Amino acid sequence: MFSGYIATLRQALGDLSRRQQSPTAMQMMISGLADVLRQPEFSESNQVQAVIRLIEAEQQQLWPLMFETQDPSQPGKRVRIWIGAENPLEPMQSCALVSSTYQKDEVAAGSIAMVGPTRMMYENVVALVEAAAD
Repeated sequence: MFSGYIATLRQALGDLSRRQQSPTAMQMMISGLADVLRQPEFSESNQVQAVIRLIEAEQQQLWPLMFETQDPSQPGKRVRIWIGAENPLEPMQSCALVSSTYQKDEVAAGSIAMVGPTRMMYENVVALVEAAAD
């Protein structure tokens, strides 16, 4: 009798689970953007405009990347690194994004991320992101 509702119920539960994992009321604080944009990777104005538009007007596209910190191939790692073409967002494919969530009472409360050139010193940036998330 209820077998016809199983797929619908699974989809609804999946949707609810995803919504619960990503905070809905979010604010992004941006600092150091001018320093990043002075890097040679951003010498083309089209590239700069696309990144700025993404950060200023299309922030909601960044949230899934910033909150997706668990890489299934590396269990236990808190930091997620997207480098160049690994980034699913086209404007960010000339950049690198290093992010980690921070928690309150074992629930994700926010995320910290650093955007920079693909040639950045990852060991330093990962240490900074981890320390800030702690």
